[in-house]
Amino acid sequence: MEKYPDIARGFTKREKALVDSLWQQLAESLNSAGPPIKDVNGWKKIWTDWKSEVKKKLAQNKIEARATGGGPFSKYTLNQTEETIVRICGGVSGLSFGLEEEYLISSDDDPRLDTSIAQKPTPKETTNERLKKFLEYDKEWEGDRQGFS
Repeated sequence: MEKYPDIARGFTKREKALVDSLWQQLAESLNSAGPPIKDVNGWKKIWTDWKSEVKKKLAQNKIEARATGGGPFSKYTLNQTEETIVRICGGVSGLSFGLEEEYLISSDDDPRLDTSIAQKPTPKETTNERLKKFLEYDKEWEGDRQGFS
């Protein structure tokens, strides 16, 4: 998804055959890592659901940031994978969405950022680590969905 952010966002001007081929490659790669095994449409749904959950958290954080007080603090803290989704899908820098400072994009990743602001470096994570987290999240999500059926 990081390699093709236009496809990750769901808005691309690429040929449909190429997009379908890239999704097929992604599905094969994810399926080769082990359960769950899904077809392309299954992985597309997971990606869409994941983006939707992150957007809901960001919307809640925005509402909470505008709140004047008088109630419990209810801001969501996004994990590194969720922050990556925000970055890939065109979200703005972490501070406006209440992301943890330690995961902010460094100026090395985005030269448009002001280098005079002290930021902790972005922890590097291997593709296998990200895939493992994704699969764990998927298992949790499936379990949560079955619990509400």
